[in-house]
Amino acid sequence: MNSTNYKQYDTRWAKLGYPKSPYFIKDCGCGEVAICNCIIEMDKYKNETPKTIQPYCKQFADPHGNGTYHSGIPKMMKHYGLTEVKEHATMSTLWTELAKGGRVAIYLMGKHEAGTKHIRWTSSGHFVCSVDYKYEGGKHKVYV
Repeated sequence: MNSTNYKQYDTRWAKLGYPKSPYFIKDCGCGEVAICNCIIEMDKYKNETPKTIQPYCKQFADPHGNGTYHSGIPKMMKHYGLTEVKEHATMSTLWTELAKGGRVAIYLMGKHEAGTKHIRWTSSGHFVCSVDYKYEGGKHKVYV
C-alpha cells in the first residue's frame, strides 16, 4: 500500500479550475483526487498527482460545479488500467470482492441518509478512495 494520500485541499492543486473557475478541485474535485489515489498504487502511475491527471479527468466534471459525474468514475478507472471495474449495490458484495485482495475501491458517499444509524455522509455527495481492506474481529476495515 502506497503511503501517499492526496487531498483536495493540497495547495499544489486546490485552486485549479474544475473544470473552470469559479469551481476548484478543493470544492468539487473529490472524484479526480479519488482516482489519483487509486492509480498511484500502480508502478506506471506512481508519480501522478491530481494536477497531472486533471487534463484527462476534466471531461467528466459537471460544468456547474457539482463535481465529477458518477458515470465518469468507471471510465477514468478503466482509462488508467483498472480494467475489472465493478459497481456494487450492496456492501456484502463489495466485501466479498475486496476480500480477494489486490483491489482498490472508490466509494460514493451519497447525500442521503444511510446505514443503521441513518447517517448523512455529505450534503451533496463525495467520492473516497480505499486501497486496502481487512476483516478483523468481526469488523470490516477499509483504509482510505
